[in-house]
Amino acid sequence: AADPTHGRDYMHYGRDDQSGVRYARIAYPLLARGLSVGDARAVPYALVSVNVAAMCVGTAALAVWFVRRRRSPWAAVIYGLWPGLVFSVFRDLSEPVAYALVALAVLCFDVTRTRRLAGAAVLFAVALLAKETTIVFPLVAGAALTLHDRAWRRAAFFVAGSLGPMLAWRLALTLWFHVSTLERAGGWTVLVPFYGMAKQWPWDAVHWL
Repeated sequence: AADPTHGRDYMHYGRDDQSGVRYARIAYPLLARGLSVGDARAVPYALVSVNVAAMCVGTAALAVWFVRRRRSPWAAVIYGLWPGLVFSVFRDLSEPVAYALVALAVLCFDVTRTRRLAGAAVLFAVALLAKETTIVFPLVAGAALTLHDRAWRRAAFFVAGSLGPMLAWRLALTLWFHVSTLERAGGWTVLVPFYGMAKQWPWDAVHWL
């Protein structure tokens, strides 16, 4: 967000070049840079402002989604006050932006209206440029569309539109930086729930918090 041209010079963790991973999640830094108007001194405030706004937008989108289904909008508060989301806001992580976009995409998603589907695909695409873990949502939405149409054509276009920008951007980064855009997962351990926390045992004060 502060220096997109030379940012990769500061993205080395020991011998590990993380520039491919960091630049792959470009949406949040771009939003913060736009809000700060390129002023590096304003970037910290922009990062927090973008994430607080994202938390509110995501909560509001879910509230509207519940109302449309004749449910209480107060259930959306569970999302807005979820500790993981609050933690992400304070740590300037990209999840609040990514999942706010997912919430908007789910709100927009309508199997009976092609324009709404196109809008949802665009929102999913930007969400994937914020954090790749949101990929499960457009895939499930594509499966739902396939079941509704009993055909694969619209679903294929929908999934391609959702995933295409992320794949193209990551390919460009790989060719540009000559590094992987994927985090080193550690093999099968990524399938173990909460392994990322468990492997830090014994926990220090920050882990307990």
